[in-house]
Amino acid sequence: MITTAAVSDENKQLAKQNDIEIMEGEELVGWIYESLPHLSEKTKQALGIVDIPSLLKQ
Repeated sequence: MITTAAVSDENKQLAKQNDIEIMEGEELVGWIYESLPHLSEKTKQALGIVDIPSLLKQ
């Protein structure tokens, strides 16, 4: 189960008992960030992700 919210300990235990993995809040954001190089432009647009140029120090 994937959610942007936090999941209660009770629901985490219930999920574990039923072999359900949970990805919540911060973990979801981290996964998306790590996956950015592999996402197509169409997928990024669907997720509302835009590339912002960064300045390099010399």
